Amino acid sequence: MAGHGNVVSARRIAADLGVERAVEFPGWEEGNQKWSLLARADILCLPSFAECVPITLLEAMGPGVAVVTTPVGGIPDVVKNGVNSMLVEAGDITSIAKTLIRLLTDADLRRRLTDAGRRTVETMNSRPATNSLRLRSRSL
Repeated sequence: MAGHGNVVSARRIAADLGVERAVEFPGWEEGNQKWSLLARADILCLPSFAECVPITLLEAMGPGVAVVTTPVGGIPDVVKNGVNSMLVEAGDITSIAKTLIRLLTDADLRRRLTDAGRRTVETMNSRPATNSLRLRSRSL
């Protein structure tokens, strides 16, 4: 669980659930550390209440990480529920959990989302920079 969120609370919840050894809390990551986390990830969950278009979603989709996020701000302009990502309502913890479990247990769905996510990023990068978000290309 990377980011600036309430790490103390998240660690306590993980301990209460008995999963603290299965969860890492690296905090905010940038550069190579961020790419290293994405390279090991199967799913990126960004359960935001407010965003523009977070580049993190594109950085995950490009190398084939499935995305679970919320339809806030500009996110629905890039991600499409059930096509290249899964959308859940902000704050709906039950829906987030069910969606994560579904993706963890349905490899075919996860593969369809990641394939479509890669195509989304490739398409965005094939347009002129003035008409799209640009994401630097990289390989894992």
